[in-house]
Amino acid sequence: MLKEFKEFAAKGDMLDMAVGIVIGSAYATLAAAKEAGAVTMNRGILINGLISFIIAALTLFFVIKGFNKMKAEEEPATEAPPEPSAEENLLTESRDLLKTKA
Repeated sequence: MLKEFKEFAAKGDMLDMAVGIVIGSAYATLAAAKEAGAVTMNRGILINGLISFIIAALTLFFVIKGFNKMKAEEEPATEAPPEPSAEENLLTESRDLLKTKA
């Protein structure tokens, strides 16, 4: 399951979403500090962004995995056509013989 999660999280759409989460979660206090020209250490934002990314990726992974499992259960299995009866086999053989003689 960890391998599936890694493949899912590494997709381009997931990375785009993570960037959107990080950008959308900017704090007003940091912006105010930068505007004032103060030196800021933004390690907390990086850690927060990584945690947000992992939580969002895991959540979407489990939702999509559940959806795919539910979708697979709903699809009915296709049945093979019934075997032809003995009469049909005999008629088919007769037809084929008549075609070869003609």
